[in-house]
Amino acid sequence: MKSTDIAIAAAVILAASGLTSCYDDSGLKERIENVEGRVQSIEERINAINTDIASLRQLIASLPAAQSLPQWRRHQTATDSH
Repeated sequence: MKSTDIAIAAAVILAASGLTSCYDDSGLKERIENVEGRVQSIEERINAINTDIASLRQLIASLPAAQSLPQWRRHQTATDSH
């Protein structure tokens, strides 16, 4: 390699490193942290809901056959008749 090729390569590397150091990504980092917090909150809510569902299943399973829940039927409303 010629010394001029080395000098050009070094200049390109320095320019590229200088450009990346000027980039401010703090806004993106804040948004990512916000999304991570929201996802964690949703995961916690899903875990709580799953626990509640498991508890309801146990309650329903423990009911004697004579006390089982009645069949569910959709109640017709005025908007359903159109």
